[in-house]
Amino acid sequence: MDKESQTASQSMEYNVCGKIAEIVVNRLEDISTSRPQIKVQVKVEKQESALDDSWIGATRDDTATQQIKIEKKEDEFGEYEFATSNVKDEPSSHNGSTSNQIPRITNRFYSCQKTGKLTKLSEDNGVRKIVMANPKTRNALSVDMMEDLIDDVSLNWCDTNLRCIVISGEGPVFSSGHNLKELALTGEKDELAEKRRVFSICAQLMKRIVAAPVPVIASVNGPAFAAGCQLVAQCDIALATHSSSFATPGSHFGIFCSTPGIPLARAVPRKVAAHMLFTGKPITAEQAASYGLISKVVADDKLDEEIEAVCASIKSQSRSIIELGKRFFYQQLELDLNSAYQLGTDVMTNNTKMADGQEGIAGFAQKRKPVWKHNFDEISSA
Repeated sequence: MDKESQTASQSMEYNVCGKIAEIVVNRLEDISTSRPQIKVQVKVEKQESALDDSWIGATRDDTATQQIKIEKKEDEFGEYEFATSNVKDEPSSHNGSTSNQIPRITNRFYSCQKTGKLTKLSEDNGVRKIVMANPKTRNALSVDMMEDLIDDVSLNWCDTNLRCIVISGEGPVFSSGHNLKELALTGEKDELAEKRRVFSICAQLMKRIVAAPVPVIASVNGPAFAAGCQLVAQCDIALATHSSSFATPGSHFGIFCSTPGIPLARAVPRKVAAHMLFTGKPITAEQAASYGLISKVVADDKLDEEIEAVCASIKSQSRSIIELGKRFFYQQLELDLNSAYQLGTDVMTNNTKMADGQEGIAGFAQKRKPVWKHNFDEISSA
């Protein structure tokens, strides 16, 4: 067994201390989402740390001791955490950096008791396929399901071979929305914090879809209701079969679809969003396409073929150009017209300096297929 495989088969144990122990227990991410077979155990020591309160001591496999400082930052996609470490470690699966800057997703709560994933993950020829695989609950967006989706969407963004992410649902329903059992009050202490946790994790999932460097595509074959409809609305592209339907019926169950309405109101006209939210009535795939909720309606037996065609078109282009375009697309949506054009002028000007930008122009002029570098390298100055 090679060293990497040997490491991957071992469990990892963390000892944490200090005032942030509770935060660490609640938010500790798996050390490597690319190796989900690694088990993480957390032991909390009650004594105070000799270090600053913002530090924890972490022991991994009894072979190395790290000191990790948890810090918070904020960008256009919201708040996130990262850790700074004083020891060299393996590259992070998220961005290829060493552990002296490990990105951490805010409100990513890792459960030490969790066994098995609720999603199926595969990747082939640049296309990552994520299947929500809990048809017994109609692929409800439980905390565990959303955490698995966050992990799968966030995996290996630094890999330039990754070109598209496709999210689908197993069984006859794409997703029925939040698991209402997780929203029921039981009289336990601090349970409103647990309810906030559910919606916070959902918000993180939606923001990770926007932050992903490649297009995220919803492949819908069946009903997408409540938070399931929210997931479809938040994806960059959505294809659905004729038998699919979409609704935000939360008010019928006493919980108004407030957060599902956020991407919905940004995808469809205001009157359409209000009608869906206030009546809870479903709309057909054809209506969803005419309103702009989904990109295209396809025959039930042609969905995979259409998804493949969309992915092939995206893969034929430069990943870095698509990433630049996606980032600007979401930035300009929140700007006034004047500011949007000012930013767009800057973005396109800088785009012309990119090697892939000039390669695309040269390929068009020479009537040949461009040879992309898929990076943000700039051409050499004359």
